[in-house]
Amino acid sequence: MKKWCVSLIGIIVLPVLAIALNSEPPAVVTTTKGVNVTVDEFKAYYKTYKDRIRKTKSKDWYFNLSDKIIAAKELALQKIILHEAQKSNTEQSPFFRKFKPEMDKAFREIDQKARAEHLKPKVVRLMKQKIKNSFLCKAYLNQQMEPYIQVSDDDVDNFLMAHQGQYALKPDKKNTKAQIIQRKTLEQLIQSEKRTRIADQIAQSLLKEYHLKINEKLLQKID
Repeated sequence: MKKWCVSLIGIIVLPVLAIALNSEPPAVVTTTKGVNVTVDEFKAYYKTYKDRIRKTKSKDWYFNLSDKIIAAKELALQKIILHEAQKSNTEQSPFFRKFKPEMDKAFREIDQKARAEHLKPKVVRLMKQKIKNSFLCKAYLNQQMEPYIQVSDDDVDNFLMAHQGQYALKPDKKNTKAQIIQRKTLEQLIQSEKRTRIADQIAQSLLKEYHLKINEKLLQKID
């Protein structure tokens, strides 16, 4: 009798567990830290991704699985950076406060658009949240890069050596073809190079830390 009861419990409980486990829709991207990309999120992002590719590369671009993987990684990285920004309380940092005037201006433009087009309050809130999230991500990245983008005298010398004959801080009779460039402008060029390199390093580090996993079989089913 006890054996039958146990079996009956198993028959009842296992399907319930299966339903509970399968109730959550499959994700396009999953991570070990709970930051996932749903199918609906991916579809919305992939639409803008395709528009961007058509504008920057070709109107006749042939999209395949590799494009979907790239788009999925891009969106996952954006969500991971936002998660890190929220976790580290970036909103209270001076890096975020620096963006406040720009963000407030964007909010005012949304309010104007809302009045003109009679947008629903929920839509307006979502638009503003999207903008705020964007600035949070920028602030977080700036905060992370700040210690590494300072330009030293050695950086200037190394840049000039790497671009020997192209740039000079002052006229040189031995190299009349070199473009004369102000030190401040040169420092901005060096910082731009550093930002690109460091941003890539941060991205790769976060993707590795979150153990990104892409569901390629699910991606193949999405148009």
